[in-house]
Amino acid sequence: MRGFASAAVRRLACFVRPHGNPLMPTVQGSPVKAVLAGLAIDLGGSFLVSLFIAASAGLLSSGGLDVETARVSPWVFLAGNINVVLAAVAGYVCARIAKRAELRLTLIMATFSLLVQFYAYAMPISAPARVVGALLEYGLALVGAWLGRAANRRSSRRAA
Repeated sequence: MRGFASAAVRRLACFVRPHGNPLMPTVQGSPVKAVLAGLAIDLGGSFLVSLFIAASAGLLSSGGLDVETARVSPWVFLAGNINVVLAAVAGYVCARIAKRAELRLTLIMATFSLLVQFYAYAMPISAPARVVGALLEYGLALVGAWLGRAANRRSSRRAA
């Protein structure tokens, strides 16, 4: 009987606010909307950063530098780092919208984002650099989701 009672409590736990009214359900966002918003931020930002990289390489090469030297300029390096930080912002937004299963939904969002980026953007990057970038993007997306989950917990405590 004890197992049945604990299973029933776990099923009802989603309707209980911490330190709040147990009869008032918590407001949860749509998982689909959360994943799509995170993808829009991550992929849209990646697209804009890629446009910046292409424009800066074009401007630098038209100024007399060859294309290979333009690709390794500090601006291109900075743009690549901004691209990775966008993963953390996308994870945060995904977690804030979902308000449940934040880490799992962020992993789904980051996986879709990486698949699209691998196949849509034909960047001349070596395989080890792509693996390191993917791991870094997953890690920062999870950091963003963790921060979003913490913000969700703080806001639910304030509302109670």
